[in-house]
Amino acid sequence: MERTSPDPPRIIQGDLVVAIALAVVLGLFWAARNWAGLAALRLPDTDDVMRLQQVRDWLGGQAWSDLVQHRLGMGTPMHWTRVADLGPAAMLTLASPLLGIHDAERLMVVTWPIMLFAAALALVGRIARALEPEASRTAMVIAAIAYPATTIFAPGRIDHHGLQLVLLLAATRVGIAMPTLRNGAILGGLAAVSLMVGLETAPFFVVLGGAAILAWVLQPTMRAPAMLGCSTQARIAAPPRTTKNGAVSSPTIRLTAANP
Repeated sequence: MERTSPDPPRIIQGDLVVAIALAVVLGLFWAARNWAGLAALRLPDTDDVMRLQQVRDWLGGQAWSDLVQHRLGMGTPMHWTRVADLGPAAMLTLASPLLGIHDAERLMVVTWPIMLFAAALALVGRIARALEPEASRTAMVIAAIAYPATTIFAPGRIDHHGLQLVLLLAATRVGIAMPTLRNGAILGGLAAVSLMVGLETAPFFVVLGGAAILAWVLQPTMRAPAMLGCSTQARIAAPPRTTKNGAVSSPTIRLTAANP
């Protein structure tokens, strides 16, 4: 569990500066090495290309709930959620009037993964500082060079895996905080959003939930607040399904908090 005394703002700001600096320096270096491909929007993985196309379709007028790729055969329903489209779509919406759509897409495929990388490093730093303050910035440096895990944040990697890791790290940071209803609600919300994006992180959230239950069992003095922290449940109310017109309905989130 984290230390009870909060960190001074200057410490938090310093960690954030380190995280951003590491992400920007490494991200721009990686982008420079592969600029010819990125400039032509030859992205590292076919999933990245499909994500870009899905964002294009949405901005082009396709409905939020319509995840069918109509150009593939007779129309191929996709199992992805639009949640992971929000960041790239927002960047394109803001940048396109200034740069044009092609240059806006080139900017987005470089900067969006770097932004996620910075968020991930900042969260690693916050987790480390909560457990061992002196190790915070060392942990960020180690995380920044932790190949091949860092490849999911390479420029061009706009698929959902980077977002999933950020959500998991955020949930971990909340999970080691003081067990309160507020933190339980945040953790439940992060779990729900992450599972909407993809089920790959489900085992990790099972571990987080199991750790919370174990703490409740083994620490009687913490049972009351732990119940508050664990009482929030986040679940996917309905899995994605194909409707009669071929559209794929996105799952919804329901958050419920039990009274202590």
